[in-house]
Amino acid sequence: MKTKIILLIAFLAVGSGAFAQRHLKGIKGLDVLGGATGKGFYGELAFNAYVSNKIYYNIPFRAEAATIDQTKFNSLSLNPNINYTFLKPTEWLFISAKGGASLYLDSRGKSSSDSSSTFIKSKSQTINYGLFAGLEAEIFLSDKVVWILNFRQNYNFNSYPGHAVWYAGTGIRLNIF
Repeated sequence: MKTKIILLIAFLAVGSGAFAQRHLKGIKGLDVLGGATGKGFYGELAFNAYVSNKIYYNIPFRAEAATIDQTKFNSLSLNPNINYTFLKPTEWLFISAKGGASLYLDSRGKSSSDSSSTFIKSKSQTINYGLFAGLEAEIFLSDKVVWILNFRQNYNFNSYPGHAVWYAGTGIRLNIF
């Protein structure tokens, strides 16, 4: 029930529209996002800055957790990216293409054969890296608060947890600087 109320409030805010919102050079903000991946779930904190009315950069720090074939997988990553706004259908909706690089510190441990057990038999850490591309929608709820929806596809050069992994998330950006 709470989820339905939150979604209703968000859609009413979007429907009423926060007009005359723009990407202005020098605006900086903080993002708090979360979502699903092809392998589990993630949460991230990010800093972003608009360099022009069409280009902004984003520097997110992400934590990810997943279980793949009874292997527990945790990852911390840095994912700097550049976004280019190619579509602005209204004054409160901006759609951007994004591209960047990823650097992960992966930690994985093998679960015991009993799937109900949390005992980890072995643990290893690796560094993984890759490139990604995706889309991001910015829905301005006010001049300071932006609802973010994003989707991206990562290509990891190391094979674990797989070469291609997708990410889809939502969150809030506070343009406070």
